[in-house]
Amino acid sequence: MRLKVATGGKGVDVVLNSLTDELLQASWDCIATAGTFVELGKKDILEGECLSMAPFNRNARFCGLDMSHDSISPALKYRLLQDVFGLLKEGHIRPEISRVYGFQDAEAAFRHLGTGDSIGKIVVSRFMTCVIRQAAPRLSLRYDASYLIVGGLKGLCGSLAVYLAQEGAKTLVILSRSGYDDERSRFIISKVTSLGCRLDLVKGDVTNEADVERAFTEASTPIVGVVQGAMVLRDKLYSSMTRTEFEDAIMPKVQGTWNLHHVSLRLNITLDFFTLLSSLCGIVGQKGQSNYAAANAFLDSFAHYRKSLGLAACSVDLGLIEDVGYVDGKESLSRRLLSQGWHPINEKLLSKILYFSILQQRSPAVNSSSSAQLITGMPVPLPEQSPAQRDPRFSALRLASGVGAQRGAFRSSDAQSGANILREAWKAQDAEVDQSELLNTLFGFANKQFMKSLGMAEEMDTARPIASYGIDSLVAVEFKNWTSMDLWVEIATLDIVGAKTLTSLCQVILKRGFQSRGKM
Repeated sequence: MRLKVATGGKGVDVVLNSLTDELLQASWDCIATAGTFVELGKKDILEGECLSMAPFNRNARFCGLDMSHDSISPALKYRLLQDVFGLLKEGHIRPEISRVYGFQDAEAAFRHLGTGDSIGKIVVSRFMTCVIRQAAPRLSLRYDASYLIVGGLKGLCGSLAVYLAQEGAKTLVILSRSGYDDERSRFIISKVTSLGCRLDLVKGDVTNEADVERAFTEASTPIVGVVQGAMVLRDKLYSSMTRTEFEDAIMPKVQGTWNLHHVSLRLNITLDFFTLLSSLCGIVGQKGQSNYAAANAFLDSFAHYRKSLGLAACSVDLGLIEDVGYVDGKESLSRRLLSQGWHPINEKLLSKILYFSILQQRSPAVNSSSSAQLITGMPVPLPEQSPAQRDPRFSALRLASGVGAQRGAFRSSDAQSGANILREAWKAQDAEVDQSELLNTLFGFANKQFMKSLGMAEEMDTARPIASYGIDSLVAVEFKNWTSMDLWVEIATLDIVGAKTLTSLCQVILKRGFQSRGKM
């Protein structure tokens, strides 16, 4: 209507149309007497839509134009383009530009185009100032070589096998003590082979040098990369741990890694990468895992040793793996680790960690200062409940200022004040002291300690059987240490595990406190 008003009811002589449906009809109605309508689009033509006959009564012409049609010869296209660029150069015509975007805003340009609200062209220009990030380097795994994964296919090693196959590995050698007949291993085998990757499945023990040598010598193609993921857990308090239990957890990582190192040297094999799957447990420790912590501390040191020899190596200290691996499906253990502030690592992030560990072993490394060891799963800033808070090596990651630090300081101050109240009451041996008030204070502190150890979001019911909360010997020892260090009260682990309720346990602590007279 506005166009008809602007032209005094005459309409326009030429319409170049790319609109569809009702908008095409509206444009066709705007054609002037003896005017020409050129349809550039194909949608309405291909769908056989109807066209109003009224403009034909004004001697108007409707033309379809398809430059891809066979009737348009290459010579004609060349001549037409020459004419168009000549007119453009001489300034007789100019493009109708709606908006110009830089390369960094290409996504926004396509969103704008998708709205259909623009008139004219949307341009993505290389002349716009923008920052272009360098493409991430590819692993470029060798098609004529094999890669050895130690640790089977059941847990996170299976996930890493799939990742290496996706990245182009053509042959993977898997070394496992337990074999490959379980459902998880069969699933991984099917997935890896579907990606065009051959699997050489070797049943053997990494702590046995002969088995390791057999894995190297019987591989379909030479082994040029190793992922050492062997792991055995024998969790128990160190004071009650047998030598066998200690060595069971130590040997796969210590002796197994030495075997991989010695065999590769003896066979004169140069490894492109030697990734050691270690754990944060080797850095900050974990209750009941002194053997496992020692084994992982060895891996960290061994990586530096191989680096000093000019050989490839990188130890990866993994945190909490949430969808694959040992912790997967163990809700209480997962909850406990999460309560300590560890950042969970999912399967996708695990693959990226392996990717960076391999890049760190190339020359030049991504970051030469950390090329022998990667620490993962540690949030920044450190939560106040994190075991790493006690380690001066991570002091730069602590909450140094701000509301979070103040809140943590207040909580620490409140806890210390409450502990002082209890200790002073026991020391004074005041007969008139309100023991019910002291018991309520102790309830609060004990509850918070158990919530932290068990990873619970809600407080314990003081009348509920304490055994129903899954308090094991490790949690009991941590609680015993807390009463000794903070409250100056000595109790036995049996007092904790054998307590009927939290109320009865707190009554025992209160009684022992008065008996000890608050002295250490």
